[in-house]
Amino acid sequence: MNELNDKLTKLIEKSGLKLPEKQHKNLLTYASLVTEYGQKVNLVSKKSLSDFIEDQIGDAISLVPVIIKQFPQNQSLRGFNLIDIGTGAGLPGLVLAILFEDLKVSLLDSNLKKINFLNIAIANLEWINTPKTILGRAEELAHQPKYREHFDLATARALSSVKVTLELTTPYLKPHGLFLIQKTSSKLESELKESIDLLKLLNLEQISSLDAYPNSHVKEHKILIVEKQKATAKEYPRKWTNIIN
Repeated sequence: MNELNDKLTKLIEKSGLKLPEKQHKNLLTYASLVTEYGQKVNLVSKKSLSDFIEDQIGDAISLVPVIIKQFPQNQSLRGFNLIDIGTGAGLPGLVLAILFEDLKVSLLDSNLKKINFLNIAIANLEWINTPKTILGRAEELAHQPKYREHFDLATARALSSVKVTLELTTPYLKPHGLFLIQKTSSKLESELKESIDLLKLLNLEQISSLDAYPNSHVKEHKILIVEKQKATAKEYPRKWTNIIN
């Protein structure tokens, strides 16, 4: 636990965040649980587990200033809803739920073991707004009225290509909702070119593409911000076989 705490403290200091003790404790407990359960339920790879705090929690934390900049009048995100599609171990959704205590977060994944882990993690943390877990396939649940066009923000980390991720996620967003996509610079450029036509079909507009680590010469990660302009056509998302072909 001491080693994890040292890594987490260094990461938070490096990010420039000023965290209350409760949020620091929640992040540490979460990291400890991922370390404990990591390979038992295939949450993350062995390599990823060793660098979990710096790489994966770090990637989630990199979204914080981006989100704050998009909502300067409501930096706590009180009353806002976020859905994290293909959340896996809870990244970045669960970390964002810890850091934005007033934000209502839903964590969606089709893997029962991962959802069970998330329920354990949530039960071991202190909350103002307790995150909700959703078990199911994103392309199916998006057609249910209680989820469709319900969310102000959406995230998806390492879910699939930009093109596939856009189709799976856009129907969950309200008109003028924002989607934050994390990708390496090389992948983002090529995958965006493949998604130009789909952006139009889904009524999406690219707002900006930002460096996740602007002061780093090592991690060339980007955050793509996409805004949904109006309602998504009813046929989207399509069946999985149609999406990937």
